[in-house]
Formats: sequence, C-alpha cells, structure tokens
Amino acid sequence: MPSIPALQGALSGIRENLRVFDETALRLSRTLPAGNLADDLVQLSVAEYGARANAKVIQTSDGLTGTLLDIFG
Repeated sequence: MPSIPALQGALSGIRENLRVFDETALRLSRTLPAGNLADDLVQLSVAEYGARANAKVIQTSDGLTGTLLDIFG
C-alpha cells in the first residue's frame, strides 16, 4: 500500500516534537534552578503545539482516506 506523504510527514513531526520535549524536560530536571527556565518552558510549549498540529494532520489524513475509500470503494 502506498504511503500518504502528509501522514508520513506528520508522524515524523510528532517523533521530532517528542524528542525535543524529552530533551528539554531532561535538561530542566538536571539544571533547575540554574538553567534558563523561560527558554526551556517555551521549548516545551513549542514541542507540545507542534505535536498537536501534527496530530490534526493525521486526523485530517485519516478522514480524507476514509472519504476516498467510501467514494471509490
């Protein structure tokens, strides 16, 4: 079955967002209170919203695939 580029891109994006989130959380746990809390919290938020956006792409891709299957099935 051929892959759907939007779905593959979204999955890659989620993996990257999780990697950034994990790295930032680990850095926060090791450097508090000496680290730059504001920058790390911004990075956590960016990773969270990136993952949410990629999840929406996956939902949309799934819905479109279902619609195509209904039309051509």
